Amino acid sequence: MNIRTKTLASDILSYLNENGEVVRKNLYVPFSEYAYQYYARTLRRLIDEGYVETKRVSLNSVTTTRVSLTKKGQEFLRDSAGDTPNKKKDSKTRPRRQQLVVPVTGLCAANGFLVSPDEKPRLESLFPPQRAAGETRGSLRGPNERHPEVQEGQVEAQKDFFDACLETGIFYSSTELRKAYLAIFAKNEVMNLSRLVGILLFRGSLKYVYSVGEVLIEWRSSCEEKTVKAIQRFLFASPIIRDSLNIEEKDTPECIVVGKGMTMIPKLVYGRRWGRTQEQDVHEKLKSVLAVNHANAHNFAKVFSAAYYVSNDKRGIESFRLAAMMTRERSEELCDKWYGEVPSVTRVRAFGYHLGLTSKRERVTYMPNIDLIELEYYKKQGEPMHFVIPMGTQEAISRVMGPLLLSAQSLKGNRLKYNPYDKHGAPVKAQPEANGE
Repeated sequence: MNIRTKTLASDILSYLNENGEVVRKNLYVPFSEYAYQYYARTLRRLIDEGYVETKRVSLNSVTTTRVSLTKKGQEFLRDSAGDTPNKKKDSKTRPRRQQLVVPVTGLCAANGFLVSPDEKPRLESLFPPQRAAGETRGSLRGPNERHPEVQEGQVEAQKDFFDACLETGIFYSSTELRKAYLAIFAKNEVMNLSRLVGILLFRGSLKYVYSVGEVLIEWRSSCEEKTVKAIQRFLFASPIIRDSLNIEEKDTPECIVVGKGMTMIPKLVYGRRWGRTQEQDVHEKLKSVLAVNHANAHNFAKVFSAAYYVSNDKRGIESFRLAAMMTRERSEELCDKWYGEVPSVTRVRAFGYHLGLTSKRERVTYMPNIDLIELEYYKKQGEPMHFVIPMGTQEAISRVMGPLLLSAQSLKGNRLKYNPYDKHGAPVKAQPEANGE
């Protein structure tokens, strides 16, 4: 086995050299940024090649498997002493998945959300005393035994601190979620193969955050659904978190999708690399098969009830905050307020979403946030519509809706200009009468 520096294999050896024997099921925690299958395969090769050894240890009637460094592993580290295996990877060698986290944390910081571990409560500390670190459901502590982090009299203080942070907004990364899940339930199956970046808790709402950059990332609906359900159960196992949220555990969650610019909107709705479909049936059948395992609005709808798109630049700062605090109740309030201020448009609740009719019986929709699932629904309906949308999104909406877009208006009531597109998302010759003046 050829072990190079700055790889997972060398990092595992360095970690064992510093920490000695480690319980095998806990060894994955410091390397949770890697896919579990890749980690398990690497560890197995280190064991087979003799760099790492395992042994069974019994303590208080509990048997665990421990991992430690062998003499061969120690010799390898001595030979490579000139290298820096623990040095942080640069942007060229850093996994792409980690690069997608940066825009999300940037949007969180721009909105004042708590990202640093020093500013927010640890997830492990929000669980009742009997859910101690490393204990399973079958080995709970007695009523008089307390977790070190949750002493008598600290529960209320912890709840007050969490509620105060919730008003500001809290972001927990997928790594933090994985570590907390492992500490509470002693399992690490959560988020294996998932593309989840983290969760955002803000004023009673819970949002799952994904980042796609400028490409349609790989997506396995079954893995994402399993991960979301596991996290949902995990969060609602904490009375502090459960009592602070405005949703129920059984409710279908919502997500935020962060991408590069507005050009990703048609790509995610169509599920195509170039944000358009083609007339050739043969090509479309092939691309529809490939789209099954990639991120798009159709796949988001299998797991979430809403997928709010946010651009990863300055234009997305306000949208990110609005999407973070959006709930069904808040969404209905904003919609009813707008329809109440525009007497020429009547809301028709039977249509679903936020649809209404003008005096000419033309459809109108009010979208304070660009919901990819909702947008795909309108595209499939095939009905001409007027859109009330955030400024700067009209070009993407025009590309998605094509000739079905009758007009575009900003949330402040200004007419928006856009270029016309055909039903496949391809640009057509400009038609002044279809654009705003």
